[in-house]
Amino acid sequence: PVFWAVATVTAADLVPKPQRSRAVALVFAGLSAATVLGVPLGTFIADLWGWRSTFFVIAGMSIIALLGIAIYLPSVPAQTTTGLKQQLQVLHRKSLWLGLLSNSLLLAGMFTSYTYLAEFLTEVTKLDRQWISLMLLLFGATGLVGNWLAGQGLDRNPLRTTRLIMISLAVVTALTMQAGTTFHLMLPVLLLWGLIHTGCFVVTQVRAISLAPEAPELAGSLNVSMGNIGIALGSALGGWVIRTMSIQVIGGAGAIVLLLAIALTWVGTRQKPAVRSMLSSAKH
Repeated sequence: PVFWAVATVTAADLVPKPQRSRAVALVFAGLSAATVLGVPLGTFIADLWGWRSTFFVIAGMSIIALLGIAIYLPSVPAQTTTGLKQQLQVLHRKSLWLGLLSNSLLLAGMFTSYTYLAEFLTEVTKLDRQWISLMLLLFGATGLVGNWLAGQGLDRNPLRTTRLIMISLAVVTALTMQAGTTFHLMLPVLLLWGLIHTGCFVVTQVRAISLAPEAPELAGSLNVSMGNIGIALGSALGGWVIRTMSIQVIGGAGAIVLLLAIALTWVGTRQKPAVRSMLSSAKH
């Protein structure tokens, strides 16, 4: 949680205010690229030199990343004189907790189905291992585009973009219940799913920081922690649905959770009108 909170806030501070959402999107694009390339690369290295070598390579790449940050990343002085006591005051803000709860539910809805995507493609779409690997690669590749689109949209209208992404994800995951049984229908649904999926990470982080601009690192770290809770709950829900019903309906279960997350974006705005102006301030 600490790394992602600091990395996203630092990236936002390095660019002009109208481009901050795009800077956060760029950070998560790195995460998406690592996710797409990391697993096959790690498997390839393990096949060549054994599984321990994978960890040595990870350590080496981490050192290279550290040196790159030390050499190329400019110093970012503190942008606020807000003390710890003042920053902790944001914890009393109802709009922040509503936003974090909505973000947590968004991640729960995402991972109710995404956690079991490979198994879904095996049992419902009837794909073999090679095709599943290709589909997952395509899923991640479209996510890189989704990150960029999310950043563009958030810089223009944060709240509208947030709701649009949530609604789109709910629709797409629900479509898997019907499209999943046929490859030529599942393929475009999967590409749309990947396009939307990774943009959700950008949306949640930008939204959390916007709700507590005087304590962005605190808000960002809380958001990552709440997101991890949502991922765990979503994975557990997906497993329960598979055991008690069918793996084919996990997309529908995830969509129901996503609808709850969407509803909270309106509840938070209605209960505290300032939320709209605070979210919109990311544009200015």
